[in-house]
Amino acid sequence: MIIKLYSYQYLTHNSHLLDYLFIGVGLLISAIIIVIGIKYARDRTNLKFRNILIVMFAFAAALICLEVGKLQNQASTRSDSIQIARIMQRISKDQHVPIKDIYSSSPTITKQLVMKVKDQYYEVNINATTDVYSTKRVHPFASHIQYVQSGAVNLSISGSQYLNIAGKLLIGFLMLVFQINLSGKGNLDPSNAVDELQNYVLGGIVGGTVFNLGISILEFIVIILIWTMIIFSSKVLIDESSGFKNLMNGSPKVLISKGRIDVATALKSGVSASQLVFKLNNSGVTDLQQVSKVTLEQNGELNINNYHDTVTNLPVITDGDFNDDVLDSIHHDRKWLVELLHQQNRDIKDVYLGQIVNGDLLLTLYPKQGEPLTHFLPNEIIHLKDELTRH
Repeated sequence: MIIKLYSYQYLTHNSHLLDYLFIGVGLLISAIIIVIGIKYARDRTNLKFRNILIVMFAFAAALICLEVGKLQNQASTRSDSIQIARIMQRISKDQHVPIKDIYSSSPTITKQLVMKVKDQYYEVNINATTDVYSTKRVHPFASHIQYVQSGAVNLSISGSQYLNIAGKLLIGFLMLVFQINLSGKGNLDPSNAVDELQNYVLGGIVGGTVFNLGISILEFIVIILIWTMIIFSSKVLIDESSGFKNLMNGSPKVLISKGRIDVATALKSGVSASQLVFKLNNSGVTDLQQVSKVTLEQNGELNINNYHDTVTNLPVITDGDFNDDVLDSIHHDRKWLVELLHQQNRDIKDVYLGQIVNGDLLLTLYPKQGEPLTHFLPNEIIHLKDELTRH
């Protein structure tokens, strides 16, 4: 157990060094703002200077807020410190002890105020008017005593709420970027339910724990790592199980085929008539008879194919699995596709992406075991007969 003991000099002169520190940092920030401001005024096309200016202004504003908060705190505790200093003077006079040998356990008046007078410890009780005090000999249990002298800067890195919050914000920011990069995405725009949950829950974790000082930075890191494990475990299950994939990500739904609306599918997907019309109008569709197919994708967007569109790219295989919706649209099934692959001595699991492009089936294969992932393999082409691609 550590006990902090404050000297008489600290109680009467406890802010000089900290004030000088704030003044020095403030002058440094001001100089940086002036220099960067001049450079930005000369070259406004360089956004680097603009961004640095924003950072410096934000830092200066935070510094001002900290200083104002410190002054407010000093104003509220100054009277207590003065009262304790006066009691220390009276104890020094009554017990004929130099004032430098007297220490207080707190810079403010508390119910269990302890003072050290040379080698003796006393519990000091002060009445409501702070003009009468009494002492009682005590024996505190402490493994270490920390003396706070005059001019000491009482900033504990582990206990500073601002450093705790700043550390959590930085870790949350880095972990968010880390998860985005590992997911193969360039932004927070969700493409499926897992991405949506990842964004919501990670934001909730950061927001809910950043301002909770009862949760340490280490505990915060563990919480985020647990969520990371859950997210990427679900991605493994999605890749390995088509049932789990459909459960988590859903599958495209055909809402309109050959100008006719599949009302049952639309209602099952939660798409009302007004929503469907609104989305079609936003896509420039005013006549359903011009629409050959409208598909509701997993992210809620509509994929619209008109009769006059020339379909040149049909992904029949994605991530080593069949794309049944595309196969249905060209009136073929898995058996037909498996036979084509067997002709090339290929299995569905060998194919990263299989596309029908201008009447040919282009296969992009996974690298063979032992090949580097950066190795670009040529596409394998299967020439399809006209009757196989006839709609």
